[in-house]
Amino acid sequence: MTRGERIRLALEELGPIFIKFGQTLSTRRDLLPEDIGDELAKLQDSCPAFDSIQAKAMIEASLDGTTEQLFSKFELEPLASASIAQVHTAVTHQGDEVVVKIVRPDMRKLLSVILH
Repeated sequence: MTRGERIRLALEELGPIFIKFGQTLSTRRDLLPEDIGDELAKLQDSCPAFDSIQAKAMIEASLDGTTEQLFSKFELEPLASASIAQVHTAVTHQGDEVVVKIVRPDMRKLLSVILH
């Protein structure tokens, strides 16, 4: 395992705030060796998704209805996953294709703890 991989994996293990730090750092190629910058750049678009069933439950609680009531189609597999949220595609009952962005579980609590 390369040093860049070790750093990226450590940031992923530490959680969303550290992933965001790694993403930001990856844009400063003037500060990093190339191999580390390349590895941290992977944090831009390859964050692990959180559980889709949990995401579905969060949407249902937030919007006061089941995904079946809210959408004619809802994809459990996320379209994308990032450090703060993930995105699922859906189709409204009117036929409009939409994306539904779900903030990671406990993100507000985590940010509150870190910022205070």
